[in-house]
Amino acid sequence: MRTTGARRSPKRRRVTQLSETRGTYTLTGCRPVPMTDAEVAAYDGRMEYWDGETETAWELHDHSRYHEGACFRVSQLVDRVAMFRGAPIELLGTTDLQERDASGKRKQVAQADELIYLDGRNRPRGAVVVIGESPLPDVVVEVDLTTDVRDRKLKLYAKWGIPELWVEVPEARMPSRRKRPGLAIRVLDGGKFRERDESVAFPTWEADEIHHSLNEPFLSTMTVRQLRRVGEIMGRQTGTDPDDDPVMDEHGRSKHAEGFRDGREQGRREIALEGLENTLALRNIRIGGRLADDADRILAAPNAAAVEAALRCRDYGDFISRIRGAAPLAG
Repeated sequence: MRTTGARRSPKRRRVTQLSETRGTYTLTGCRPVPMTDAEVAAYDGRMEYWDGETETAWELHDHSRYHEGACFRVSQLVDRVAMFRGAPIELLGTTDLQERDASGKRKQVAQADELIYLDGRNRPRGAVVVIGESPLPDVVVEVDLTTDVRDRKLKLYAKWGIPELWVEVPEARMPSRRKRPGLAIRVLDGGKFRERDESVAFPTWEADEIHHSLNEPFLSTMTVRQLRRVGEIMGRQTGTDPDDDPVMDEHGRSKHAEGFRDGREQGRREIALEGLENTLALRNIRIGGRLADDADRILAAPNAAAVEAALRCRDYGDFISRIRGAAPLAG
């Protein structure tokens, strides 16, 4: 579950130059803020990266609704895949991935926009993912609106062994944006990320489909069908189906009960019409196929009145006239 709250940042100190092994670097869309290891532990703002060697955090310049909207929609989509799969998928939201030294001191911290664990039992027990100690997520999601995952984080995720990375550039109309909208799926292969058209973690789910689903104003029927396709394929891999999901199971039970009631009502109608048809036939009153056409009108009358009309009528027209007289007035 993603949490929000008041952001606390350490006291700003002017940074004139930042070095990494005697070099300089910048992170797109971020501002450098000096921050000690202790301050990182107490920090609850939004940063992209923290470097232990220079004790510098890189905070986001802009944290727009487009960024938050994409993150929320990822969670919404994956939750529905899990329902069709019939097994829960854990999403941790904005979470720190930390590399630490032998003494437990932080060396580097990358803050991801979303972490996805296909098996919730494998999620880390704490609030952060410690590289080499915590289970790694199956998918890391980054929203590159004003930032760029290629600034340090891409190589860092590959080094840490993240199996799959989604990088989304939303369809946001912002003058400052320099990147083309779309979603890139990168899968770790031989220690390096290779771009693919579809996900490995979510079989057959294509990058273009995910991007479209993340940016449409409301979930479309087409998107729901895609989520069902992906979820059912994943369910076959785990031996689960939608009935194993408590929400889908309850929905199925409700629809079954509704179908049973509908079926019982349809059976009652058919029996009543069959009895009237037999009565009219015994009296040699020709009805053709008209009885079914007038079924709603006939069944609106009390059953006893309909039977009496069938026994006393002169012809089919007289039968319907008697039915009209016996049926309760509308309204």
